[in-house]
Amino acid sequence: MRALIAIILLSLSTVSLAIDNVVPNKLLQLIIDSDELDLYLHPEAKDRVPLIILHKHIGTSEGVKKHGKNVILVKEPGNFPYLEITNFFIKDGMWHILIAYPIEGVSGEFKAQILPNKQWELLSASVVEH
Repeated sequence: MRALIAIILLSLSTVSLAIDNVVPNKLLQLIIDSDELDLYLHPEAKDRVPLIILHKHIGTSEGVKKHGKNVILVKEPGNFPYLEITNFFIKDGMWHILIAYPIEGVSGEFKAQILPNKQWELLSASVVEH
């Protein structure tokens, strides 16, 4: 019986850990739609649409769109503009997501929380040029 309980607890913690190891798609969508980041995406510039995002810290891009096109996930940076989630962490129920958009020389920090109705709320957004 103890072994069964241990297996169940271990599997539950693994599921929780797997969920916490990626930025949820709805939160990713909120970030890429933010006014602060939108200033730097320049859809009129060559190779900016569709938006390319490094796969790091993102499970899938299902349902995530920018400028009317599905975003594309790539495993490695290349000779093309790409957005990167450089890091994220959760503290006191608040998500802190760090991004970089090297083609524009910017990085940013976004803070968000999930509301009781399962909707995301962006609490703050800051994008700075380097």
